[in-house]
Amino acid sequence: MPEPADRPLQLTVEQAALALAMAEISEASFRSTWLPNVEYLLWSAVTGNTDGMRWALREEDVLRLQRLSERCGGWIAREGESLCWLPAEGWERRYAAHQEQREVRIEGRLYSREEYEAELEARRNGLQEAWAREKKARLELAAASWELLAALGLAEVGGVVSAS
Repeated sequence: MPEPADRPLQLTVEQAALALAMAEISEASFRSTWLPNVEYLLWSAVTGNTDGMRWALREEDVLRLQRLSERCGGWIAREGESLCWLPAEGWERRYAAHQEQREVRIEGRLYSREEYEAELEARRNGLQEAWAREKKARLELAAASWELLAALGLAEVGGVVSAS
């Protein structure tokens, strides 16, 4: 019998919900809809196998992934350019084999596990710095807007802008 990844991908509602949740977490954490090998990182967090990981999920995300995985009876993985659903037993075998590897191939480049973890950490730190700069810029823009309103003699009262 062929593996699920050998057949065209047709997700059930539960499987699609899991794939969407995984993509949302990848996007929020790494600004990549499906960071290469993110399925292994997410599963490590779900199963509590986070020894040596520098990246951690919020507890609510872990619980959401656990619940969705239980509902669909498996996990979502990347096969080349597409996603596939694997039943729990098949996924656990694949995950175990992946954990035994000492190297990770991403987009043609071979990384040691340490290099991969360092790359993830650098990417996460870069995003946090960008978000902090964006937040500061928004605050500066809001302050400048209020200064402009004050300079023009305009005030906002109860949601209505009027001249004073």
